[in-house]
Amino acid sequence: MVTATQFYTVTGSATAPDPALLLTSKSVFGHFPGSIVTLLIGVLLLFGHFERSGSLSWLTDKVYKAIGEHTLLIPWVGYMIGLFISTAGAFSTATITLLVPVIAALG
Repeated sequence: MVTATQFYTVTGSATAPDPALLLTSKSVFGHFPGSIVTLLIGVLLLFGHFERSGSLSWLTDKVYKAIGEHTLLIPWVGYMIGLFISTAGAFSTATITLLVPVIAALG
């Protein structure tokens, strides 16, 4: 917690701050969504590996060979991939984060 003398040296103001308005580091980090940051970093690493290993290009090649010139089927392919991921037991957030890069590569 910031004391009145520390507040004076930082702001140059002689008045002490209201203690109710001060934020401590524990209160700031208590509201920080660490689980979401961990999820985003994990998904980033997953798709980095997915792309560098060649799996993403392999999957898009297989999809394009399967649908041929019927490009209107690409949304249905996305639906089927999402259906498979959801059936495997993933939550909706995981389905979206796994599906978006694949559909973006197909597009």
